[in-house]
Amino acid sequence: MASSGHLLRSVLLLLLLLATTPTTTATNWKSMLYGETEAKYYAARGIMNSLIEMYNLKNGPLFTLAIPQMVDVFSRVADDGITTEYMVDIAAFLIIRGEIWWLAPKIRLFSQKSRYENSLENIRVVTMKLSKKVGPG
Repeated sequence: MASSGHLLRSVLLLLLLLATTPTTTATNWKSMLYGETEAKYYAARGIMNSLIEMYNLKNGPLFTLAIPQMVDVFSRVADDGITTEYMVDIAAFLIIRGEIWWLAPKIRLFSQKSRYENSLENIRVVTMKLSKKVGPG
């Protein structure tokens, strides 16, 4: 079980992460689930899973996202005409140091993909709202 000092440090690190994350406006974004087709749904789900995996690799084991529920996935072409940008809205559990679970009903992840590359890059959390603690600790 984590001491209160470790818990406080973890929460402060999370707040610092969220405070230094730039915001992104939703202009010119198109929902990948609008007029949903099966192909669009699976593409959106694949993007969501990739971004969550990248987030967990980048931030784990301190912070990880688990059991995601897709709300929507948005995409747009960046001003350079080459890069596609993605915003993923999800609800998930935030696990801090593998012990403390918080419900995060509003998470927005952002990433980019160059037309000439197959992988997503530059993932960051745009917004994250935590609600109640739902697990041990």
